[in-house]
Amino acid sequence: MSSRLQEIRSADGHLIPVWVSGEGRPLLIVHGGATNHRSWEPVRAHLESHATVAVMDRRAISGDPLSELDLAMEFEDVAALARSFGDDGAILGRSAGALCALGASLLLPRLRHLLLYEPPLEEGPHYRSVLPRLHELLRAADIDGVYDVWLKEYVGMPEPVAEALKSSPIGADNRLFAQYLPREMAAHLNWVFDPKSFSRVTATTVYFVGSETPPDNMQLRGFAHLLKDTIPNFSVREIPGQGHFANFLAPKLLAELVLDSIQIKTRAKS
Repeated sequence: MSSRLQEIRSADGHLIPVWVSGEGRPLLIVHGGATNHRSWEPVRAHLESHATVAVMDRRAISGDPLSELDLAMEFEDVAALARSFGDDGAILGRSAGALCALGASLLLPRLRHLLLYEPPLEEGPHYRSVLPRLHELLRAADIDGVYDVWLKEYVGMPEPVAEALKSSPIGADNRLFAQYLPREMAAHLNWVFDPKSFSRVTATTVYFVGSETPPDNMQLRGFAHLLKDTIPNFSVREIPGQGHFANFLAPKLLAELVLDSIQIKTRAKS
């Protein structure tokens, strides 16, 4: 089934591209950092027979990479798209996209389901200390350097893991958008997270975490601890055998977990 491109206007007039396919209840998908809507095409193939699937391109990966990014406007973008498809549907965000979905949930009181796949919790002094280095490399047009430092020093991947990722198809795809990482990380660090505000979220919220994501990885598991006593209807769901990249490595499994979490029964294909 082919998707159709639409453009929806956000609160500040920015046009948000979104690729739509399928039919049924709306499911808006928000991609993570250093990637775009194409990273969800393998999952879309398993979803679109059961739901209207809308996968956006975030403003984080467009325009001047040296310009400032306001995370609050990314929240507005997600909310604008959700309203255009019926704001009582579902939103799924992965990694940085999960931060955007979380922020948008405060703007969508009718949202039924909120699915958060390992949003990054960037707490600790090393994040701000690495950020100037990322900007320096970007100004020098050293995009490979940006990507390398982001993986190893900002994210904190061990060198062998980072090198293996860079040489993989996933890493090659992410490399295309690495120039936008410095401003996106700056936007993350400028956002003030207020746990109490999320007590207003009425959506059934599921926090997806890969079973292979180490239990002590608070960067990817930390938000679960902060939100579990804040959002009234909150649960954690494991993605068996996977880590942070199930949309690439296990698209069918992830789609099945998503559909089950938003209470859509799969229909047999005729």
